[in-house]
Parts: sequence; C-alpha cells; structure tokens
Amino acid sequence: MWPQQILESDRRQHAQKQRVLEQIGVARSRVQTIDRGAWVRMRKQSGMVSHKHYGRQFGVVIAEAVITMRTLGDYLTRGNKQQHPLATESVVENRPAAIKISILFSFKEVDVFWSFSFGAVFAACSAGTLKNTPESQFWATPSFVYTLLFLSLIFAPSGLYLLWDNPGWESMYLLGDKNEIHALLPTVFAFTNVLLGIIGYYVTYRSIRRHREETMLYMGMNKYWIHAYTCFCAILGMGYNRFLYPSGYQDWRAGKVFDLTDFAFSRMLVTLLAMGVVLLPAAYIPAYIWLKNETLLAAGDKSRMFFSCLSYIIQGMITVSALFATYNISNFKNDSSQSLSKNAWRLFDNGNILDRNSQWSPLLGFWVAEVLVMLLVSLPIYVIPSVKAPAHKTVKTQ
Repeated sequence: MWPQQILESDRRQHAQKQRVLEQIGVARSRVQTIDRGAWVRMRKQSGMVSHKHYGRQFGVVIAEAVITMRTLGDYLTRGNKQQHPLATESVVENRPAAIKISILFSFKEVDVFWSFSFGAVFAACSAGTLKNTPESQFWATPSFVYTLLFLSLIFAPSGLYLLWDNPGWESMYLLGDKNEIHALLPTVFAFTNVLLGIIGYYVTYRSIRRHREETMLYMGMNKYWIHAYTCFCAILGMGYNRFLYPSGYQDWRAGKVFDLTDFAFSRMLVTLLAMGVVLLPAAYIPAYIWLKNETLLAAGDKSRMFFSCLSYIIQGMITVSALFATYNISNFKNDSSQSLSKNAWRLFDNGNILDRNSQWSPLLGFWVAEVLVMLLVSLPIYVIPSVKAPAHKTVKTQ
C-alpha cells in the first residue's frame, strides 16, 4: 500500500512546498531555475564561465543542503512523517541520516572508497610477494604496476563516463545537467580515482611489511579493503532511493516517485552491466592468480583469510548499525504520556521498519548492500582451491 500513500502525500506536499521554502530562506529557485539565457549571454560576452558564478552557485547548494538537513532533523523529532513538504525532493527519502550521508559525499562519491578498496585488494592478494619486497623495489612490483594500469585505464574512465552521461545519478542527484558541472569537478574526480587506489595499495603494503617476520601470513591486511567497502556500502545502501532511482534529475527534482523494481529496466542498469563486462574480469582474474600462486600457499591460509574477512565484515556492520541507531534514538522525541513499551514501538515505526518511508529503511538498505557487495568482492577467495596439509608418513617397525 505504500506507493499509494506516497502519491497521496505528494499532493499535499506540493501545495505546501513554496510556503516552507520561504520560511527557511533557501534560495532553491536559484539552483533549480537557473536563468539559462543570462548564462549563455555571459559566456558569449566573456568567452568563458565566470568562476564567481560557480562559487555563488556552489554556496547556494551547500546552504540549501545544510538547511534541508536541519529542517528534516527538526521534522523527524516532531514525528510528523507524512506532512513534510520537502519529502518529494528526495523521493520520500525523508530520513536525515540517509540524506546527510548522500549530500556529504555527493561530490566525492563512493568512488573514493571503491578506488581505495581496489588498491588494497590487489596488495592483499599479492601479499606473498610483497611480504619480501623492500620499499625501494615496491614501485616496480607487477601487482602495483597492474593497479596503476587498472585505475587509470579502466576505473577512472568509467567513472568519468558515468559522471558525464548522467551527472544526476552519479552525484546522488545533487547535480543536474552538464551545465552545473565546473571543469574542476571531473578533473578532481579522475585524480582521486587513481590517487586513492595508490594510497590503498601502499597502506596495505606497509601493513604486510610490518609483519614480514611472522611465520604465518598476516591476515590483518584485509581490514583496509573491507572497511573501505563498508563505507562504500553505507553510502549506497543508506542512499538506496537515490542509487536505485531509474530516471533523470528532472524527475528527481520534480518529486516523481518510482518503484524500486523500475531500476531493473532502466538505462543506468544496462550501462553498469556493460561496464561490468570489462571491469569485473579485469579485477577478478589477477586477484585469483595472485592468491593462488603467491599468497595462499600454505595449508589453512584460505580458511584463515576467509574467517579474518568475515570478522572484519561483521565488525563494520556492527559499527555502522550502532552509529545509525544512536543517531535515530538521539533524535527521537519521547512521549511522557505513553509507556516505555509504546515509545519503543513508536521508535521502530510501529513495526513498519520494512516500509520504504521508515526511518530504519536506510539501515536495512546498508545491510543488503553490505551482504551482496562482500559476497561479490570475496568471490576469488571462495573459488581458490584449498591447499592440503602434507600427509605424515608413518614408519612401520617389525
């Protein structure tokens, strides 16, 4: 029944939207109804877009984001879930925790965590070689050279393509069309997509080298790529309404609501699947080869790595869940006229936590994303054949 409830609330919310925007003093109209004619005239006169223009526009966007988060937070504490007029702006994703995370990382995006994870994964998979590689030769190792090639030739270009092809989706709908993108943004975007991968690789390499004297392979190296992927999943999962939005920024800003299943038939999913045909084999194949030929060589290494990864995954899920629950509880307004059990029931939306409009739905989105992503990322570990312990020969005595 929730899609019908959402549509009914949309009609009321649109009627109240302008009045509330005037009350909070947000110059949203300057962002959403940019004077294209004036912008074109300015370009013709100066030959370029003024940096001050983008500075003012960026300032308006940031001010809008801050005030939106504040009003949504105040709105949540009042417990008036169905009447907030900005709910349609976020496709009824009117939970401040998800919106805060989406807006804070909308320019950096999940790609920085993804890039860091790729570098850390490639280093961890080649730990058997890196363990005995001095820092003076670190830059020439095959796994590091491959990491540079992968990030610069595959990962960074794919991110730039998504940013240019659909700026709204790639920026969690903070940006709109290409006219809202300054040239500095894709430049920094491509730079960080390579730089963070290098940092992830180096941090993991240093961790491996610090434990090079240990007899058994050090499994603490896995925490870097796992925790980075946990941040990746927290952003995508808690912002699932944005990530799974099947249309463009015009529909998003107009407050148009789609079923989550519509994303399965969207152009964005086709684009992602097409990119996966190239990206996944390029990541899986070398990881499998390094694990099999260089790292998981001793009996029990595979199971030790598996359970080490599992422990870090659970650790990350517990940490993110605790932070999210603390945020929700701290913003919950207790009703002194009701019993403790009834207040607790209200805190969990009267049991409707699976509802898309529930304040707990972003957390459920994170759990789903974490499980699916970790299953995919850990695939090379599952398929590596286990090394059997050598059989002990017994000497027969007569």
